[in-house]
Amino acid sequence: MSASLNISCVIAAHHEGIMLHWSLLSYEAMRVYAEERGAHVEWVLAVDRPDKETLRVIENHPAVRDTDTVLLLDNGHPSLTRNDGIKNTHGDIMSHYTNDTDTLRQMIAQSLPSLINSVMTIASVLFA
Repeated sequence: MSASLNISCVIAAHHEGIMLHWSLLSYEAMRVYAEERGAHVEWVLAVDRPDKETLRVIENHPAVRDTDTVLLLDNGHPSLTRNDGIKNTHGDIMSHYTNDTDTLRQMIAQSLPSLINSVMTIASVLFA
């Protein structure tokens, strides 16, 4: 994995409460694994009309870093929340996670070779 690769992870949240804690732990394991392989991973938490417990989890979670972006939104719609999150990313590659998804820690790191191979295949077909 390239040391210059910047990855943005948009995490949408609403009323998950304590369940969000487990998802954030999973995302953090994925982030650390990718960073150990040279990537920079930013989080953009797009939080739409959160309840008090969800907000408490985000504000106090050890995986949420000072460098992460937390957007407090009043959209009332998952697609608009996702789109607001995407607008605030800075990475070369962006991924989106719903509030209740658990991930494998190596997901980002192992997905990149497949992505690169796919781009090469498409390019070779288009320009052959």
